[in-house]
Amino acid sequence: MNYTPPAIVIGKQGYFEVWKDFQDTRALSTYEFIKRRRLGALVYDADGKKWKIEELKPTTSVGFFQTILSLTVYNPALEAEFKLLLLGEYELRELKDRLLGILRSDDDVLTQFKEESTIENALGNAKDFSEALSAILMGIQE
Repeated sequence: MNYTPPAIVIGKQGYFEVWKDFQDTRALSTYEFIKRRRLGALVYDADGKKWKIEELKPTTSVGFFQTILSLTVYNPALEAEFKLLLLGEYELRELKDRLLGILRSDDDVLTQFKEESTIENALGNAKDFSEALSAILMGIQE
């Protein structure tokens, strides 16, 4: 069973990402893998289903020296398999609330080209997944 793209991924500490297509593996930095920022993140798909990233497994081994180097300037990308757990269906209100939380904790990334209040209004008026996604992305698209 797979999620239906696009999907919005929301994790700890303001982590936010959009998956535009379905992939069994995804690229991430070695540092990101070590810190496990995506582990436990929630994936909201276009069909109203909510998933949880339950496991990240690199396709190649991450050794001691790679770990040490990833904490410095050298931080290579690696491929990792994502294991998702279906949690059930979500209400649009839940997704909008999570996106508002991300927006409010944002460090001027999501609000590069639009004011926070403009994005908040668009999120509040969103009637479906597509409109919520467009609203949260409006601040990073010129």
